[in-house]
Amino acid sequence: MKKYIILFTVNFFLFTSFIFSQSNWKIKYGEEKYFIENKGQFQVTAPGTFNNNIEFAYDGSAEDYYFTGSGIAFRFKRFVKKDKEDPLKKIERRKKSTTEEWKRHEIKEKRESVEEELVYAQWIGANKNVKIVPVNKTQSYHSYTFKQNGKLTNVNHIKLFKNKFKLS
Repeated sequence: MKKYIILFTVNFFLFTSFIFSQSNWKIKYGEEKYFIENKGQFQVTAPGTFNNNIEFAYDGSAEDYYFTGSGIAFRFKRFVKKDKEDPLKKIERRKKSTTEEWKRHEIKEKRESVEEELVYAQWIGANKNVKIVPVNKTQSYHSYTFKQNGKLTNVNHIKLFKNKFKLS
């Protein structure tokens, strides 16, 4: 009898886990591409008549796109790792420095430098009063902390839109 109870329990759990499993979930590797509504977290200062008022952006790892009423600003980023120091020289420097100097050196040594380029593309002869209307709102959202007027500002639940805009 004990054998039947164990067999029934195992079969019950296997059957229920099979019924309630989500077999049609799909995960795509890579960065999701969403347009993010600007609440002050994105800023560019462009020369000339380019409209600096960013309405939406794509925040990528190596590139950012900023959409304004007068065009698009592209920010291309490249992260450059510092060359490794010779281990023997590092030991010698360690012997000659105080603990605080060594900590500062370690922090500085680990940092990557960022090289970036900004490119501005301005619409020629376009409507000056154009409105960018997002479509395909998603359930996802972003949160950002950024400096605004010298103070840290935290903005949560910033809307995301997938793939499309309408211009009106």
